[in-house]
Amino acid sequence: MQGKVFTPGAGKARKVSRWQPQDFGLNPDGTRIEVPGSSSTRENPAEPAPLTDDGADALFGKMRPLGMPRMFLANGSKKRGTATEHAKQQKRGTATEHAKQPVVMKPNAHTQQRGTATEHAKQQKRGTATEHAKQPVVLKPNAQTQQAMKLAQASRANNKLEHLLFLLADFLTMILRELWPIVAEKCSDVAFDKIQDWAENPDERPALYNESELLVHKKLWDVIQCDVRGVPKEHLFVQWCRRIGKHCTNRNPYRRMVEDIFAHDLTPEQKKDPKYKLGKGFSTKQRSFVNSLLRKNMGDARVAAYILDHGLPALLDPPPNTKQVHSALLQNMLQEFMTWHGSLLRWLADKEKDPNTIMARKLSDLNLKEWQIERRRRKWEAQQELQQGTHLAKLRDGNNKRRHDMSATEQRVLEDFDGGKMEKQFDDLRILKPNHWRSKTR
Repeated sequence: MQGKVFTPGAGKARKVSRWQPQDFGLNPDGTRIEVPGSSSTRENPAEPAPLTDDGADALFGKMRPLGMPRMFLANGSKKRGTATEHAKQQKRGTATEHAKQPVVMKPNAHTQQRGTATEHAKQQKRGTATEHAKQPVVLKPNAQTQQAMKLAQASRANNKLEHLLFLLADFLTMILRELWPIVAEKCSDVAFDKIQDWAENPDERPALYNESELLVHKKLWDVIQCDVRGVPKEHLFVQWCRRIGKHCTNRNPYRRMVEDIFAHDLTPEQKKDPKYKLGKGFSTKQRSFVNSLLRKNMGDARVAAYILDHGLPALLDPPPNTKQVHSALLQNMLQEFMTWHGSLLRWLADKEKDPNTIMARKLSDLNLKEWQIERRRRKWEAQQELQQGTHLAKLRDGNNKRRHDMSATEQRVLEDFDGGKMEKQFDDLRILKPNHWRSKTR
């Protein structure tokens, strides 16, 4: 562009002259100015050629501002055009898409190590902590509890007569101190002296406290005062004896006892569970719950059955005013309690020898799985034969099928059924409830 350029400090700029045809690349007669290297001067006009410096100077020379080099204008024209296309095709378009996508930075070696540590924390530490939070917390016993556990384990392994008598004296002392704290010390001394005489002179020991009964008492006392690991626990033997004894005079004492337990000893979740709703009879789950609770507090669930049948001694059911009880009366009550307790141990020892009790223990023994499977198979076969014999007897008695119309196998089955052989064979394979739960009080 031919014209004047404003120069600072040179005063006002002069007026720019009128545009001429040369300013638009035209001759004064209106024809185009031939540019060296253009399509009009090339052998192959269809083939594009780059714009040279001379051509650019001829085309844009007059439009070049004063002081601007030729190469700057010519090269700048190519660069500007190329940069514009490049920006449209790559930079601007890529920048737009790039702004929409998340920025992902390439980590260095140190960052990669941190990333690995993060993944490790997510996969192991956090996951392990979550699983650990779901598991129950097991507290380690302190030194005192550990010492008590060692003593309990040693006591379970000691079956000497002196140790058995010591456990009996410990049990009697606990009963006296809980029921009669005023005169319990004197009576406990009497109990220890009496037991010491029994240890020194076995012939003077009552027949109710033989070694078999003392072993039973050892098991009961161990369950009452500590758990399976040997950790001491609160024992409520006296309270539960009194609680069971209140139902002895009822018409159906066992059911009244179960109703009392389900009314006061169920957890809130168990009260909402339909399985713990009592009906006319008791389900296996309900009986299991009752037996487990009785064993936990009384040493053996059968102790409750004995109390329902024989009642409680005066020592466990004392008169209302305990201050009027003197030492001599308390000694007599202690003697009565020892007789009652010895009878209980003898009764429990006899139940240990009951065939139904032995069979029940064999059925729960984890080391007799093969025998249990074989027994269930023989019981199922005997039950099928008994049902077949019952069905053939109904057909015969209803004149629906005569005997001579039956096969030889059916005649043999019917003959065994009529003779009672099948019923006896099935009863031998059945497991009856132990006698202590089939008492007349129920």
